[in-house]
Amino acid sequence: RGRKTAFLVNLCVALGSGVLSIFSPTFAIFAILRTLTGSTMPSNFQMPYIITVEQVGSKQRAWLVCISWTLWTLGACSLALVAYVSRHWSTLGLVTTLPIAIFFAYKSFLNPSPRYLMAQGRCEEAAEVIQTISKKNGRKAPKGLLTRLQ
Repeated sequence: RGRKTAFLVNLCVALGSGVLSIFSPTFAIFAILRTLTGSTMPSNFQMPYIITVEQVGSKQRAWLVCISWTLWTLGACSLALVAYVSRHWSTLGLVTTLPIAIFFAYKSFLNPSPRYLMAQGRCEEAAEVIQTISKKNGRKAPKGLLTRLQ
């Protein structure tokens, strides 16, 4: 059903396996769950970026990339401090896993992907989304947009 659905499924897997790994009764289960958590991370970083890039103007894309990677770098650099303050591996696991839940709010800010809607033959919805995105970016959608999309 599109990238947003795949993103939400990935978030559920990452959050669920991350939290469950903290309560693992054996190291083998812990390793399996952490591997599962780690396997979701590349797509959990890429999907929101791709969805967002589709919805911002070309001038804002460079800033979006700079801001997102700067924040990621700051987060990675602060991990040592978070680990020091946490003092226990299970606390560190919770502190680093629970923020994944914040990304569930991301869904409410996003429009459906016009590309996905067009691929599904839902051109009228795609035109509405493009008009919404155009307004957000301070632009006018092209006249005859629906005709062009069909």
